[in-house]
Amino acid sequence: MNSNEIIKLLSECEFDGELYSEVVNEKIFEHLPDDFRYDWNEGASKLVIKPYNEDYVIKIPYNGQYYDSSKKFEPFLSANNSDKYFWDYCMTETLVWRLAKTENIHKAFAKERIIGIINGHPIYIQQKVEVFTDSDAYYLDDEIKRKKTADYCERKGLRTFYEEALTWQADALEYYGPKQFDKIMSFIERNNIGDFHNNNLGYIENRPVFIDFSDFYE
Repeated sequence: MNSNEIIKLLSECEFDGELYSEVVNEKIFEHLPDDFRYDWNEGASKLVIKPYNEDYVIKIPYNGQYYDSSKKFEPFLSANNSDKYFWDYCMTETLVWRLAKTENIHKAFAKERIIGIINGHPIYIQQKVEVFTDSDAYYLDDEIKRKKTADYCERKGLRTFYEEALTWQADALEYYGPKQFDKIMSFIERNNIGDFHNNNLGYIENRPVFIDFSDFYE
């Protein structure tokens, strides 16, 4: 599907100013065509629809969250990008990718871009990535490789990822090389990008990439 077809696919969904995890079934999934084949997952700030047999995923930002304790919807306020998109964590990722491109390290981030707006709600696509936990690398128990990477990061004063994610970081060091790896790690530190658990890391073919790089500040 091209961008126009994706927007048409979602055109019957309900974008009425309150989109959060608990209502995606009634507002999104129930309005998708019966013959549309997909998988999906979500984070705290966004829904990810993964069409079968495509090289991209559709990202739809949530604009708040519902608290059972107060029975109240609370809008997001701290996505950390612009006055217009202050609530939109997908726009945060898009701007991070653009900034990474200016520093020539964008290959380490799965490309994301806005493709349209439905009733005031922006819609994005991102390169489809093999999530780290679904990859062969996740099951490799190379303690020596992880230790060498941890020692390298400590010497350079770079952030060291935890547990299994250190395997991904070791792959990134090997793939990009020390000079580019240092730039990538310095970039995420300077821009306060974090939350790099296993499901936010992955591979495009054999290239290690960050999948979700908006963090969450609510």
